[in-house]
Amino acid sequence: MTNGKNFILLAAGALISIIFFVFCAECYELFYYKNEFSNFMYNESIYRAIAAITIALPWAAAGVYYYLIDSVRFDRWFHWLIVALAVAIVTPVVCYFATENDLIDYNAESIELQIYNIVVSFIMFVIASFSIRYWSRNCRHTPIPQ
Repeated sequence: MTNGKNFILLAAGALISIIFFVFCAECYELFYYKNEFSNFMYNESIYRAIAAITIALPWAAAGVYYYLIDSVRFDRWFHWLIVALAVAIVTPVVCYFATENDLIDYNAESIELQIYNIVVSFIMFVIASFSIRYWSRNCRHTPIPQ
C-alpha cells in the first residue's frame, strides 16, 4: 500500500476518534439511556472522561502491538484478537474506576454502561489497528492480510 493511502487511513481513524469524542454523549446514550443517570453524566462531563479513556487505551494498545511488539512470532490473527479482547476488557474497567468516585449514587448504572463500553472499546481498537498497521514491519498483515 502506498504512503498516501496509509496517511488517508490514519487520518480517517483519527477523524472517527475525534467525531466519537465530540459526540460521545450521543453515542453512549444510543446504547444506554437512563434519564437521571444520563443527565448527571452529561452535566458533569463524565461522558467525555470515559470517551477519552476509550479512545486513548485502544490507540495505545494498537501502537504497542504494531510498533513495540512487532514480532514475526506474534503476527497471527489470534494474537491480534488476544490484544483486542484484552483492550475490550481493560478499557471499561479503567473507565469504571476512573469515574467511580463521581458515580457513587449510580454504581449499577455505571456498570451497565461499561458493559456497552466493551463493544465500543473493541470497535475503537479495530479502527486504530487499521489506521496504523501499515507502517509496521512484521505485523502489518494482521489481522487481515493486505
